[in-house]
Amino acid sequence: MSIEKVQDEQELLRRMGEGDQHAFNEVFSLFYQRIIYMVVRLVGDAEDAKDILAEVFIKLWDRRTGFNSLAAMKAFLYISARNRSLDFLKAKKRQETSKSNYAYWVDHPEEVSALVLNAELVVRLEQEIQALPAKCREIVQLAYYEGLTSEEIARQLGISLQTVWNQKTTAMKKLRAAFLRNGMAGASLGGYIGLLEFLKK
Repeated sequence: MSIEKVQDEQELLRRMGEGDQHAFNEVFSLFYQRIIYMVVRLVGDAEDAKDILAEVFIKLWDRRTGFNSLAAMKAFLYISARNRSLDFLKAKKRQETSKSNYAYWVDHPEEVSALVLNAELVVRLEQEIQALPAKCREIVQLAYYEGLTSEEIARQLGISLQTVWNQKTTAMKKLRAAFLRNGMAGASLGGYIGLLEFLKK
């Protein structure tokens, strides 16, 4: 699910504001995947990232009546997750690795912004992969999620290497067209294309 596909944004916000747990679950599903990507990159540990994001969503629930759009809610979550991640690293500064990580992210705020962009791209890429034709999607998933080369995919599926290459070419064209159609351009499109390196193997 993407923000663009939420059928009635104001209705969801109203339900959320009234304390509807199902509305909160919808918001959680909408934003969790894209933000956990950033937090893991910041703190370097998946379990710590999950704990941090749990705190952030609790904070969101406490402030659930203060949003007039999902975009504002998303911005709040990103900013809160970033700040909480830096606080986490600062609290662990006695550990040299964490101290170095904290100093690095504080000194390179533009790279934190890049993590936000990449998180959005990863989520959008997953949505577009799921929309591919079945055989094409299967091959892309083997390449993207399992890291298989074209030769390994051909052996596993019992198809020719040429078929794998043809399907990858089709996937690249469809994914590129989807991103262009959705207004991705410039640096954003460049970052997206970088995520498709797996299709070249």
